[in-house]
Amino acid sequence: MTDLNNDGREEIIMGNTDGWLRVFSSALEQQQERLCQEGVGVALKEVADLDGDGHQEVVVICQDGRLMVLNHRLEDLLTQSGNVWESNVRLANSGHTKRLLTWRNAGHALRHFELLEFVPKPIYTDRVFLYKVIGTLFLVILLGLGGIVWLWTIQNRMYLRLIQKTERMGLVALNRRGRVMAMTPKAQEMLKLSYAETKGKKLADLLEPGTFPGWREALREKGWEVHRPLEIIRKDKRSLIDTLTYHFPEGKVILLEDAEERTTLQRLRSWAPVAQELAHGIKNPLSTVLLGVQKIRRLCQEGAEREEVCKRIEGYAGSIEEEIQRLRKATDGFMRFVNLEAPQKEALDLEALLSGLVQKHQANAPEGVTMKFQKVEALPSLLADRRQLETAIGNILDNAVGSLGDKGEVVVTANLADTVDRELRPKAMVSIGVTDNGCGIPDDYQGRLFKPFVSFKPGGTGLGLALTKRIVEDHGGSVSIASKEGIGTTVTVFLPAS
Repeated sequence: MTDLNNDGREEIIMGNTDGWLRVFSSALEQQQERLCQEGVGVALKEVADLDGDGHQEVVVICQDGRLMVLNHRLEDLLTQSGNVWESNVRLANSGHTKRLLTWRNAGHALRHFELLEFVPKPIYTDRVFLYKVIGTLFLVILLGLGGIVWLWTIQNRMYLRLIQKTERMGLVALNRRGRVMAMTPKAQEMLKLSYAETKGKKLADLLEPGTFPGWREALREKGWEVHRPLEIIRKDKRSLIDTLTYHFPEGKVILLEDAEERTTLQRLRSWAPVAQELAHGIKNPLSTVLLGVQKIRRLCQEGAEREEVCKRIEGYAGSIEEEIQRLRKATDGFMRFVNLEAPQKEALDLEALLSGLVQKHQANAPEGVTMKFQKVEALPSLLADRRQLETAIGNILDNAVGSLGDKGEVVVTANLADTVDRELRPKAMVSIGVTDNGCGIPDDYQGRLFKPFVSFKPGGTGLGLALTKRIVEDHGGSVSIASKEGIGTTVTVFLPAS
């Protein structure tokens, strides 16, 4: 028995006539086995640490006369050919060197002795191991190159982002010691610092705490990309500056952006699509008006009979008037949308408001259209702007009646609904539903219903639902639409209960 695996437990090693060398635990559970040669017996001769690596080696002799040295995993280390089964082995120690003394019978009481010095097999003679080493080195090289390319790509992207952002932002470049290496004219304007006077000086020393509060602390922050809003105070006037700091091995780059200027730019960009739609909505009616005027002029030049001229002019004038009314309606809606003020909230009887709106629209609806108001339970009073809320619900009712044609039904319901806010806290809401059994909304329009100037109805301005959504959201609520073409539409408004 010996501790072959250096695991603190002894193992039993046995050779057998079937050619198998087996290793068992002290509980006789087989742990390892090795076939030396099938059908050729194998005998265990020595177990010792021959090469001084802290692991035991196993010396066996096969029935065909081969002497084999195996490591603790029963893998080949060396093989010595022999001739007879009676060969024997003894371990000879000479200091740190271990040798194997072997002998076999040479006949008539003669013995042949041989002293073998154990020399570990170099790792490079094991082809499999060599391939593994080469493969590992190749993989490490590939990973290293990939990492270099990745870092280079990230750095180039960051440089590209810097170039793109400096079109409207100020830029200050600092070396490792925080000294100014470059400063764009926009940065000089924002900081009121001259590059000629600051070049080579530490930026932190140039930023007075009274004028640049918190800037010195921001310059000491670490990280690949650090964003921090800071203030500049001059003559009791505060300017909010967004700073974005990028750290490089050579130093750091600071991007400066005027927050107020950015907000103005964002507003202009957000209104650009609305302005385009408005221009498009005005262009079409103006084309019709221009065409009508041209026809009237040609008619007057033709010199036709008075009665015929008057009849045709009346038709052209009707088209012109219709388009002018459409223009007026679009511009009025646009002005209401743009100039919508913050709601002036007051206690409001929601039941009375909804009932009054239903009666008003019923009076103006076609004879075949019926409108109902169903109150499921007692409704609380709301804090809301009456005029704005009437406009929002009125737009929904107008759309519902318009989808029915000459016949149909509109049902208005109101009840309490428990919802949760973004922090998952319960919140009491009032749910207002407007359901009609009209033509429904085409699928192509359902994802764009709240965008300004988007309408599938002839003559529609596309501002009603956009205005409704804005009013409801200004009151802390939300609005949603569910519709099926050919079946009907339900618009649901949620408003916070007071």
